[in-house]
Amino acid sequence: MESSLKYWKEASRVRIALPSKGGSLDSPVNDKSTESEYFLIYNIRAGNGKIVANRYKGLSRMGSKVVQMLKDNDSQAVITFDVGQTYDTLKSDSVGIFAVESKDPTENLKKFKDDKSRKM
Repeated sequence: MESSLKYWKEASRVRIALPSKGGSLDSPVNDKSTESEYFLIYNIRAGNGKIVANRYKGLSRMGSKVVQMLKDNDSQAVITFDVGQTYDTLKSDSVGIFAVESKDPTENLKKFKDDKSRKM
């Protein structure tokens, strides 16, 4: 299993993206990544995050556009239930993909920081 530590211990700034069901930092994780209305972009080192609206939801070829949006927000990894057709795009852009363990974003971030996230 590839370590999540690779993504945050070797970088000066690491941001993790989680698809979110709401517009707050404690909103539950959404089941679908690219169809999510929001993304929580969390800075592991700084210990803070922000919510970014998914302006590509419902558009054609939204997967590649969402991946670019996450990269524009300096996300080096995504924690998600399912990436669907965006898997290859994420991998080719060197974005780490980790499985969601819970609907609670705080629990997922803790597992990531503790190197207990499952790599997809």
